[in-house]
Amino acid sequence: MKKIFWLLTAMFYIPILWAQVVTDPYFGKTGAVITDFGQTSRVWVNEISGPDNSLILNIDGKEWYKLQSDGSPDFSFGDNGKVRFRNPAPEITAVRNDGKLYTIKSDNEHPEISCILSRYHQNGSIDTRFGHLGSVTIFNTIVDSAFSWDNEYFRTSHIAPFDDGRIMVAGTLTGPVTWGGTQIKGIRIYVFSKFGHPDPLFGTNGVYELHPENLQKLGGATTMKDGNILFSYFGWTEGQSNYNVYKLDGNGNPVNSFGNGGKVTIFSPFNANVNHITMLEDGRICSFGSSIADHFGGYYKQTIITIQKPDGSFDTSFNGTGLLEIPGFYTISFMKDQNGIYLAGYKSIEESPVQTSDFEIAFLDFKNANLITKVKYDKLFPYPPEEFHISQFIKTNDRFFAIGRRFESSFLLAYDKNLKPDQSFAGEGFR
Repeated sequence: MKKIFWLLTAMFYIPILWAQVVTDPYFGKTGAVITDFGQTSRVWVNEISGPDNSLILNIDGKEWYKLQSDGSPDFSFGDNGKVRFRNPAPEITAVRNDGKLYTIKSDNEHPEISCILSRYHQNGSIDTRFGHLGSVTIFNTIVDSAFSWDNEYFRTSHIAPFDDGRIMVAGTLTGPVTWGGTQIKGIRIYVFSKFGHPDPLFGTNGVYELHPENLQKLGGATTMKDGNILFSYFGWTEGQSNYNVYKLDGNGNPVNSFGNGGKVTIFSPFNANVNHITMLEDGRICSFGSSIADHFGGYYKQTIITIQKPDGSFDTSFNGTGLLEIPGFYTISFMKDQNGIYLAGYKSIEESPVQTSDFEIAFLDFKNANLITKVKYDKLFPYPPEEFHISQFIKTNDRFFAIGRRFESSFLLAYDKNLKPDQSFAGEGFR
């Protein structure tokens, strides 16, 4: 134990000391060591970086810190494992298959006018071959005229890389705020080349727009291994909500073999909660989301998952219909696996707001659409639920991670594939 303590201390003794190694006697009964990220630091995982399953942490919105898959700092990243920013650090929202990182954030000086798309090398340095010195400016305000009520404003919500090096940026076009609230006018998708130039072969000069009637919000948007794009949106037709899935080819044209001319419309009272979309390893399409509704003072938690075949039709081998509602469960993280999805979230029999003690990890088996509880709060964390807050739960190829806060301290906890503390991570499984 003493050797491990000195090893961890030496590991964190870098030119700028940002964390102090401490041990918690109560938690130590399980044989795990905790490293405090700083009494005032707020920590979250920015991204799982590339094929090596390293983690990039965002510390207090001021710096990135990279950990290798064994939990040790990656000193090849930035300056001794860290990249610091004068302004708030951008959040990494996409990683290429070669490990390059994409970020998007509002312009520091004029956030209402533009946002900045940037690319970084795997070592944390800006990739100057992308755009202008590593960045591309996307203007949020699309002006019809200086005093026009028809002005539209672009709001980014999704970015995703293609395997060929291009990058997609998707979001909504909103109008000015009126007495009825902000009007959503359309969906806009940008595609930039690997050098940061608008892709002239995609849409109109690199831009695709869709203006469906009664648009309520954009659901999800992602790229596919075959170079196609999937995106979804919600509408309102004849008194009921509808969830629409679109498939575009790499040039921004609807894929006619998908649904009806590139579009599948799903009518359901539950679809307003399906706000993410991804492609499974076998080519099927999975949409998912969660919500909490206050039904006259009570709280109703639910998770919705749909599975579609590559042609857009429902996969009826999943729950008989291709759609599954999981009542009483609010999911904060969907984690893909070969045979199903791990769900990290909150489940409670009684109708009540989300409580930390309700936290659990469950597994949804695609074959029988059964939700199986794997482990509950008391088996994951040693702290009383009123003291510990879970902010993230993520999965790599062979490991799970939880980000949490106890009082004013943040911790990163590692678990093996069986959801037990991983003794090989950072010495004894916990940082």
